[in-house]
Amino acid sequence: MFLSFACGVGWAGLFLLVKDALPGVPFELMMGFGVAVVIFLVLSVHPILLGRTPFGVVPAVLLGLIESLLVTMVTPMLVDGAPGLNLLWLLVVFGYGCLMTLILVAVQDRVISAVLGTTWRSAPTEDAPTRAPRVVG
Repeated sequence: MFLSFACGVGWAGLFLLVKDALPGVPFELMMGFGVAVVIFLVLSVHPILLGRTPFGVVPAVLLGLIESLLVTMVTPMLVDGAPGLNLLWLLVVFGYGCLMTLILVAVQDRVISAVLGTTWRSAPTEDAPTRAPRVVG
């Protein structure tokens, strides 16, 4: 998931490079048409070509793209001297969130297992039973 998020940040960086290379294009047109093209490319490339790789988690790619664009649009509006995020810090913050989620899930599993007296897993395992398909008729 982290690698997919990083791809989204990369897509945003590519969008910003193209945006800076076209200085005469109005902001509304660039954001409307440009973002639509980038999202189309993300939805074309990641699920089809990269679907079975760590880069194929499309929601994480879109999250990286949108958060990156939000950070770059909010940063110029900050007052002088206010701390601002850049794309690298965005990756660090997301990575920290992934690590904290992993720790919380591991601790949660141990606490629930201790309380229930049985092994508990938050995420399904390979040998977990699956629901049979419903027969209509």
